Amino acid sequence: MWLRIVGACLAAAGLLTAGYLAWACYRMGDKVSFEPGWPRPWPYPDEWLLRWERGFANDPAKAGWTIGVARRYLAAWAVAGLAVAALGLAPLAGWCRRRWPARLLTGQAADYADGLAPSKSSPAVADAREAQDAAGETV
Repeated sequence: MWLRIVGACLAAAGLLTAGYLAWACYRMGDKVSFEPGWPRPWPYPDEWLLRWERGFANDPAKAGWTIGVARRYLAAWAVAGLAVAALGLAPLAGWCRRRWPARLLTGQAADYADGLAPSKSSPAVADAREAQDAAGETV
C-alpha cells in the first residue's frame, strides 16, 4: 500500500513539474515574451526566466547560449518530469493488473478489500467452472 501511495505522489509531482516546465518553455517564446506586462508575477514563470536569460548574457562561459538552447533545456526537463511520472505510475499499473481478475469475478468489491477471494459457491465461479468443463479443462 505504501508503494502505491509513494508512486501516486511521484506521478503527481512529475506531472505538475512537466506541465509547469512546458508552460515555462511556451512563455519563453517570441509571441509571449514581447507582450505588454511581461514579466508577470507568480505563478507565471516569467521572473525566473528573465533572471535566467540575464544570467546567460552576463556569464562569459555561456556566451553562445541563446533562448533556443534554454528552451531545449526546459523541454528536456519537462520530459524528465514525465519520466518521473511514469516511474510513479508503475506500482499502480502493477496493482491494477493484479486486481483485474478479482474484479472480474467480484465486481468493484475487489477494489476495496485486499485479499478478497470469491467463495466457491458464487455464481461467477460456478459459470467459470462450467465454461472450463465445457472446454474439457480440469478444474
